[in-house]
Amino acid sequence: MIYLRNEMKLKFTDAAAVVNVFAGVSAVAHLGMQFLVDAFIGHFWMLCFSTLAFSFVSSYTSSQLWFPQISQWFVRFAVPACCEVLAMLIFLSGASSYKRERPSGSPLTTVFRVFAASASKISSGYQSNSNQLYEDTECGLDMKPHTSSLRCLDRAVMILQTEPLELQRENRWRLCRVTEVEQTKSVIRTVPLFTTSLISGIVFSLGNTFFLEQANHLDSKFVSWNLPLPLLLLFSEAARLGSRELCVMAAKRNAKLPKQTKTPYGIPVSIILSVFCSAIAAHVESMRLKVVRTQETVPMSVFWLLPQYVVLGSITGIYENSFALYLEETVPQELIKTWFCLMWVCVGLGS
Repeated sequence: MIYLRNEMKLKFTDAAAVVNVFAGVSAVAHLGMQFLVDAFIGHFWMLCFSTLAFSFVSSYTSSQLWFPQISQWFVRFAVPACCEVLAMLIFLSGASSYKRERPSGSPLTTVFRVFAASASKISSGYQSNSNQLYEDTECGLDMKPHTSSLRCLDRAVMILQTEPLELQRENRWRLCRVTEVEQTKSVIRTVPLFTTSLISGIVFSLGNTFFLEQANHLDSKFVSWNLPLPLLLLFSEAARLGSRELCVMAAKRNAKLPKQTKTPYGIPVSIILSVFCSAIAAHVESMRLKVVRTQETVPMSVFWLLPQYVVLGSITGIYENSFALYLEETVPQELIKTWFCLMWVCVGLGS
């Protein structure tokens, strides 16, 4: 954000749009890459590809800033580029000794199969007899009992009388197990909660856009040292990690309580704190504008922004931990990682 504003001379709205679009595309691509890792590529090759890509982009960006002279922005891009190249070389040096697991398939495929199987039998009526619902009792996996909610998906487990059962079992996109349908139902029940991620994404995006723009117009001197403005993000990250640890400690203390008391109250708490964070930022901005109207320079210190960065980091940590807790209690184990990625997709879209 600072580079786009100070070096490329973009307007604030244009620079913020670039940052937010990048964040949104990165979040959406994360889910797509996760699907490729689980279904086709595997973790090792994806890590190799991403490391090479990041090293190339970082090196190319820093080389573009070399001319006509070495600037502070060249150093800021060159240092992480060198670190990334070094990390890549260290990682590849031990490639022959790594254990590589073959991709076992993405859990998203199961969800897609349930929808496809239900749609293929849309003209069939509902089966009231549970004996007509397919379940593979010999698969050795955990089985879930059938529920009456979201009955539109029950068509995926209906055994048609017009075709032999063995023929139907061969096509997994036409006949699913009861457990697979129930897993999909549990996933659908979490969809309303993802709307909170859209709102949270709007607040989370302030840290990389509006807050940095505020800092860019304040006095960043600390004693005789000129404070790098992105350093404020470290305070936010420290608050995020600290709040997550506090949430983990609280969850461990309540581990023996009944399940109904483990509701992730952190999600509404983080939303309420988002209001306070925005209010703090608005108050600081009104103070800055009042000073600008009376003086040519702004004597306000950049540390006025520290409270809103700390609150923003705390909001992020509480929301992440609470959302993960909710997924652990409601979503099948194999889908937690993918659905957590989907949460960040919604956050990215909200930004």
